[in-house]
Amino acid sequence: MVPPVAICSISLGRPHAGHALLKKMRAAAKAGFQAMEITFVCLEDLALTIDGLSRDDQLREAARRAKALADELGLELISLAPLMNYEGHKDRSLLRFSEAKLWVELAGILGASMFQIPACMHAEETLDYDLAVQDIREISAYAAEHSPPVQVLYEFTSFSTLIKTWQDTIAFVRKVDHPNLKICLDTYHFGSLLFSTPHSPPSINPGPNDLANSLKELSSLTPEESKIFPLFQLSDAMAWQDKYHDPEFPDLMMWSRNLRNPPFEEEGLFPMVEIIEAVKKAGFSGRWSIETFVPEMLEKRDDVPEELAARAWKSWTRLNEAITL
Repeated sequence: MVPPVAICSISLGRPHAGHALLKKMRAAAKAGFQAMEITFVCLEDLALTIDGLSRDDQLREAARRAKALADELGLELISLAPLMNYEGHKDRSLLRFSEAKLWVELAGILGASMFQIPACMHAEETLDYDLAVQDIREISAYAAEHSPPVQVLYEFTSFSTLIKTWQDTIAFVRKVDHPNLKICLDTYHFGSLLFSTPHSPPSINPGPNDLANSLKELSSLTPEESKIFPLFQLSDAMAWQDKYHDPEFPDLMMWSRNLRNPPFEEEGLFPMVEIIEAVKKAGFSGRWSIETFVPEMLEKRDDVPEELAARAWKSWTRLNEAITL
């Protein structure tokens, strides 16, 4: 039986290109998706259309409207993401605990059981590992006590500073030592770190940090250990294009934001079958989601959300033909 799948709201069009959240929700449901991850900028875009309220109350009302439409469409809202660059700052004025608490509240209004924090990307000299542990423990405890409780998902990225791999992330989560903290996995961050960078050819050859060895280690986890992974995001990557280089950001980040196509398209570079099979062998039993970033997201055509939703659904169908999930 094919498991239900979500799609990230941002994957159906950028808000500043005119692609509104409620329209993207309708497009996702029409394509066949049973669930959606709400990207904060999409919720914020809806909030800005609501007059006469404070910023926080605009966001609360936007979440209520999204939840009402989701109920009408039969679309489950599973997460709110991503709270960027949250933890570990030596400059404690940069810790946004009040904002994180608002995100927990918004997730609850949406009916989402999870919210995501990617590992911080700020310069290493500005961060402290033990402070990061403290910060993530604090918000995990707060979210656990919220009504309804919301699970915190920590995500390694290939361009994070202190936490770059799934092994780093497990070690970090164990250090935090709070049952409400889990890990989000993403195929892009496996592939872009260990298989192919923007400027290197794909390689799965054996080596101290190669993808094959990493996946072998991952697949050896027990089903009980794999319960730490409640969400698995899926995307491939297309060949790097120099026009996306931005001196303000790492190329790995710009690759992620512009050239992550759905799995099982001809342009994809990563060994999707191998990555997904390794997670499966570890006993993964969480939620599946498609998170893509393609150039068409910036096009201002009205049909972009439906086009991208149909493209992602076609990808999901191909994936299920290639792999028994």
